[in-house]
Amino acid sequence: MTQKRFIGAVAIAACAAVLGACGNAGSSGEPGADGLTHVTLGFALAVPDASQSYYTSLPNELGYWKDEKLQVDVATFDGSNATITAVQAKQADVTNTGTAGVAAAVEKGSDLIAYYPMSTTNIYFPAAPENSPIKSIKDFAGKKVGIQSLESTSYQYLRGILADEGVDPDSVEYVPVGTGAEVAAALNNGSIDTYQGSDTLYAQLKTAGVTMRRIPSDASDGLKFVTAMVASAANLKAHPDTYIGIARGIAKARAFAEANPEAAVRLHWQAYPDSKPRNVSEEVAMATAVQGLKDRLKAENLVNGIGTDLTADDIANTVRVFIGGGIIKQELPADKLYDGEFVKQINDFDTAAIQQAAKERS
Repeated sequence: MTQKRFIGAVAIAACAAVLGACGNAGSSGEPGADGLTHVTLGFALAVPDASQSYYTSLPNELGYWKDEKLQVDVATFDGSNATITAVQAKQADVTNTGTAGVAAAVEKGSDLIAYYPMSTTNIYFPAAPENSPIKSIKDFAGKKVGIQSLESTSYQYLRGILADEGVDPDSVEYVPVGTGAEVAAALNNGSIDTYQGSDTLYAQLKTAGVTMRRIPSDASDGLKFVTAMVASAANLKAHPDTYIGIARGIAKARAFAEANPEAAVRLHWQAYPDSKPRNVSEEVAMATAVQGLKDRLKAENLVNGIGTDLTADDIANTVRVFIGGGIIKQELPADKLYDGEFVKQINDFDTAAIQQAAKERS
């Protein structure tokens, strides 16, 4: 697996201008000299942590993508919107991303389409530190809320959730503070009152010494069209086997991770050594990583290792929140955002065999 790092729109624009120098994105779908079709997956953080192992490291480490005749390189970007821009600019072929940015792009005329559901429980939920006076969504009004960046999906979701709960999204001061230790420092020194992230980013905060408390809301807790595999609809139509193979490799890795999260974490640390928590014991590092992975898998609503599909109502409910938050201005038909044609083919593998092999792995 090759990892590439690009930051923000400047790099994306530069890459688009000299696409031939920026890797294998925009693949023709034809295999190279090695017999593999080379594709690039855009990822929204500098270093994937273990909770994201099943769609970054595991499909390569376990050979699932190679079984699909694919060589998948992971290119990292600063936020989910940047990965969406990357797919549009042909700097990446596919991304697993939040659907808010997809809806915004589609409204502006993009042919992006979600084609395989990932998290079908909201992972971008509002939260506050355990000792914070913030108890409800309404308490966010007038507060300084830290966010990963203005390109982050969690920021977009918060605006929609606030609006749906009757809070003016512009009554909040949004402060880009990054992730992990930087956020913990900002909370501790009072630069921000709370932080809006995702389950993964809250797990990073816990490692840095800050435990976040989920703030319940009907708008947040009812979202199902949350993250998905996303590609150009034209490319999906032209090379369905490639995109089916990318998602199937991820689906297999997800089933593996559910059956043996400890092995999944070890394999991920092997691929991404910088993702392993430092300054803690091996036992604490493993326990923290396993819990983060289990939390993320819980959001996938797996049944016997396979995720659930989406309905038109699921998408409509999410679109309502997007409109309320100013992410999009008008309703979009479900089939403009999601194409479930290939879900059955993607899930066509021996889940029981994958999970049995996982259980036998040390």
